[in-house]
Amino acid sequence: SSGFNPEEATGGSLTELLKGINAMPAPGGRKVDPVQLAEAAASYMTSQNMDKTGGNLRNVLAGVQNLYKSTNFQLSDFAELSGQADTMRGKMTMGEQFGAFSVLRDVGKTAEEATTALRNIAIRSQTTEGSPAKTAALASLGLKPEDIDMQGESFTEVLDRLAKAIDGKDAPQVTTALEEVFGERTLAGITRLI
Repeated sequence: SSGFNPEEATGGSLTELLKGINAMPAPGGRKVDPVQLAEAAASYMTSQNMDKTGGNLRNVLAGVQNLYKSTNFQLSDFAELSGQADTMRGKMTMGEQFGAFSVLRDVGKTAEEATTALRNIAIRSQTTEGSPAKTAALASLGLKPEDIDMQGESFTEVLDRLAKAIDGKDAPQVTTALEEVFGERTLAGITRLI
Protein backbone atom coordinates (compact mmCIF):
# COMPACT_ATOMS: atom_id res chain seq x y z
CA SER A 1 0.00 0.00 0.00
CA SER A 2 1.64 3.21 -1.20
CA GLY A 3 -0.88 5.59 0.32
CA PHE A 4 -2.63 6.03 -3.02
CA ASN A 5 -5.86 4.17 -3.77
CA PRO A 6 -6.20 2.43 -7.15
CA GLU A 7 -7.86 5.44 -8.80
CA GLU A 8 -5.23 7.84 -7.48
CA ALA A 9 -2.33 5.57 -8.48
CA THR A 10 -3.03 5.79 -12.19
CA GLY A 11 -2.70 8.35 -14.94
CA GLY A 12 -1.15 11.66 -13.93
CA SER A 13 -0.20 10.62 -10.40
CA LEU A 14 1.61 7.52 -11.58
CA THR A 15 3.40 9.48 -14.29
CA GLU A 16 4.50 12.15 -11.79
CA LEU A 17 5.68 9.54 -9.30
CA LEU A 18 7.78 7.85 -11.97
CA LYS A 19 9.25 11.21 -12.97
CA GLY A 20 10.03 11.89 -9.31
CA ILE A 21 11.78 8.56 -8.91
CA ASN A 22 13.92 9.20 -11.97
CA ALA A 23 14.80 12.74 -10.88
CA MET A 24 16.04 11.77 -7.41
CA PRO A 25 19.10 9.54 -7.49
CA ALA A 26 19.93 7.83 -4.22
CA PRO A 27 23.49 7.56 -2.92
CA GLY A 28 25.65 5.43 -5.17
CA GLY A 29 23.67 6.38 -8.28
CA ARG A 30 20.75 4.07 -7.45
CA LYS A 31 17.14 5.20 -7.69
CA VAL A 32 15.23 6.18 -4.57
CA ASP A 33 12.91 3.61 -3.06
CA PRO A 34 9.68 4.10 -5.01
CA VAL A 35 7.49 2.78 -2.21
CA GLN A 36 9.09 5.08 0.36
CA LEU A 37 8.69 8.06 -1.96
CA ALA A 38 5.04 7.21 -2.71
CA GLU A 39 4.24 6.69 0.97
CA ALA A 40 5.94 9.92 2.05
CA ALA A 41 4.26 11.92 -0.73
CA ALA A 42 0.85 10.41 0.04
CA SER A 43 1.30 11.07 3.75
CA TYR A 44 2.35 14.67 3.11
CA MET A 45 -0.53 15.29 0.71
CA THR A 46 -3.02 13.80 3.19
CA SER A 47 -1.59 15.95 6.00
CA GLN A 48 -2.17 19.07 3.89
CA ASN A 49 -5.66 18.00 2.73
CA MET A 50 -4.40 17.89 -0.85
CA ASP A 51 -6.15 15.76 -3.44
CA LYS A 52 -3.78 13.12 -4.76
CA THR A 53 -3.85 14.39 -8.32
CA GLY A 54 -0.98 14.40 -10.77
CA GLY A 55 -0.64 18.18 -10.52
CA ASN A 56 -0.51 18.20 -6.73
CA LEU A 57 1.96 15.34 -6.67
CA ARG A 58 4.12 17.16 -9.22
CA ASN A 59 4.16 20.27 -6.98
CA VAL A 60 5.08 18.28 -3.87
CA LEU A 61 7.79 16.30 -5.64
CA ALA A 62 9.21 19.45 -7.24
CA GLY A 63 9.68 20.95 -3.78
CA VAL A 64 11.25 17.76 -2.48
CA GLN A 65 13.52 17.47 -5.52
CA ASN A 66 14.76 21.05 -5.12
CA LEU A 67 15.76 20.35 -1.54
CA TYR A 68 17.17 16.95 -2.45
CA LYS A 69 19.45 18.49 -5.05
CA SER A 70 20.52 21.61 -3.15
CA THR A 71 20.73 20.53 0.51
CA ASN A 72 21.46 17.45 2.58
CA PHE A 73 17.72 16.64 2.48
CA GLN A 74 17.14 12.89 2.14
CA LEU A 75 14.08 10.82 1.36
CA SER A 76 13.96 9.65 4.97
CA ASP A 77 13.78 13.34 5.99
CA PHE A 78 10.72 13.80 3.79
CA ALA A 79 9.12 10.76 5.40
CA GLU A 80 9.79 12.23 8.87
CA LEU A 81 8.41 15.66 7.91
CA SER A 82 5.34 14.09 6.29
CA GLY A 83 4.43 12.41 9.56
CA GLN A 84 4.13 15.74 11.41
CA ALA A 85 3.13 18.13 8.63
CA ASP A 86 -0.53 18.17 9.66
CA THR A 87 0.36 20.49 12.55
CA MET A 88 1.69 23.00 9.99
CA ARG A 89 -1.31 22.85 7.64
CA GLY A 90 -2.83 26.28 7.20
CA LYS A 91 0.00 27.91 9.13
CA MET A 92 2.91 27.41 6.74
CA THR A 93 2.91 27.01 2.99
CA MET A 94 4.56 23.96 1.52
CA GLY A 95 7.54 26.12 0.52
CA GLU A 96 7.81 27.52 4.06
CA GLN A 97 7.64 24.03 5.55
CA PHE A 98 10.29 22.62 3.22
CA GLY A 99 12.51 25.70 3.49
CA ALA A 100 12.38 25.92 7.30
CA PHE A 101 12.92 22.17 7.57
CA SER A 102 15.98 22.32 5.32
CA VAL A 103 17.47 25.24 7.29
CA LEU A 104 17.04 23.33 10.54
CA ARG A 105 18.34 20.14 8.95
CA ASP A 106 21.38 21.92 7.49
CA VAL A 107 22.45 23.29 10.87
CA GLY A 108 22.92 19.82 12.23
CA LYS A 109 19.53 18.89 13.56
CA THR A 110 18.28 15.41 12.84
CA ALA A 111 15.14 15.06 10.76
CA GLU A 112 13.22 14.24 13.92
CA GLU A 113 14.57 17.31 15.75
CA ALA A 114 13.85 19.59 12.79
CA THR A 115 10.32 18.25 12.48
CA THR A 116 9.70 18.59 16.21
CA ALA A 117 10.96 22.18 16.15
CA LEU A 118 8.63 23.08 13.26
CA ARG A 119 5.68 21.35 14.91
CA ASN A 120 6.35 23.17 18.19
CA ILE A 121 6.73 26.53 16.46
CA ALA A 122 3.41 26.06 14.65
CA ILE A 123 1.56 24.94 17.77
CA ARG A 124 3.11 27.36 20.25
CA SER A 125 2.63 30.36 17.98
CA GLN A 126 -1.10 29.76 18.29
CA THR A 127 -1.23 29.07 22.01
CA THR A 128 0.39 32.21 23.40
CA GLU A 129 -2.86 34.10 24.00
CA GLY A 130 -4.06 31.59 26.59
CA SER A 131 -0.90 31.86 28.64
CA PRO A 132 -0.17 34.91 30.80
CA ALA A 133 3.54 33.97 30.93
CA LYS A 134 3.81 33.68 27.14
CA THR A 135 1.84 36.89 26.65
CA ALA A 136 4.19 38.69 29.04
CA ALA A 137 7.23 37.25 27.26
CA LEU A 138 5.94 38.55 23.93
CA ALA A 139 5.13 41.92 25.51
CA SER A 140 8.76 42.17 26.67
CA LEU A 141 9.64 42.09 22.96
CA GLY A 142 6.94 44.58 22.03
CA LEU A 143 4.63 41.95 20.52
CA LYS A 144 1.14 40.65 21.19
CA PRO A 145 -0.06 37.04 20.74
CA GLU A 146 -1.96 37.98 17.59
CA ASP A 147 1.29 39.20 16.03
CA ILE A 148 2.62 35.64 15.80
CA ASP A 149 -0.43 33.34 15.81
CA MET A 150 -0.32 32.72 12.03
CA GLN A 151 -3.92 33.83 11.75
CA GLY A 152 -3.82 36.39 8.97
CA GLU A 153 -0.04 36.43 8.68
CA SER A 154 2.28 33.98 7.01
CA PHE A 155 5.04 32.07 8.73
CA THR A 156 7.54 34.33 6.96
CA GLU A 157 5.75 37.39 8.34
CA VAL A 158 5.87 35.90 11.84
CA LEU A 159 9.63 35.37 11.52
CA ASP A 160 10.03 38.94 10.22
CA ARG A 161 8.04 40.33 13.16
CA LEU A 162 10.13 38.33 15.61
CA ALA A 163 13.34 39.50 13.93
CA LYS A 164 12.30 43.14 14.19
CA ALA A 165 11.16 42.65 17.78
CA ILE A 166 14.48 41.21 18.95
CA ASP A 167 16.66 43.63 17.02
CA GLY A 168 18.69 45.70 19.47
CA LYS A 169 17.45 43.83 22.55
CA ASP A 170 19.83 42.24 25.04
CA ALA A 171 20.57 38.58 24.32
CA PRO A 172 19.42 37.34 27.76
CA GLN A 173 16.07 39.14 27.40
CA VAL A 174 15.55 37.65 23.92
CA THR A 175 16.53 34.17 25.03
CA THR A 176 14.23 34.28 28.05
CA ALA A 177 11.28 35.54 26.01
CA LEU A 178 11.71 33.11 23.11
CA GLU A 179 12.22 30.18 25.47
CA GLU A 180 9.03 31.05 27.33
CA VAL A 181 7.03 31.26 24.11
CA PHE A 182 8.53 28.39 22.13
CA GLY A 183 10.06 26.13 24.78
CA GLU A 184 13.59 25.08 25.57
CA ARG A 185 13.73 22.32 22.90
CA THR A 186 12.62 24.73 20.19
CA LEU A 187 14.71 27.73 21.21
CA ALA A 188 17.69 26.94 18.97
CA GLY A 189 15.40 26.22 16.01
CA ILE A 190 13.33 29.40 16.20
CA THR A 191 16.46 31.45 16.81
CA ARG A 192 18.09 30.00 13.69
CA LEU A 193 14.99 30.62 11.58
CA ILE A 194 14.70 34.21 12.80
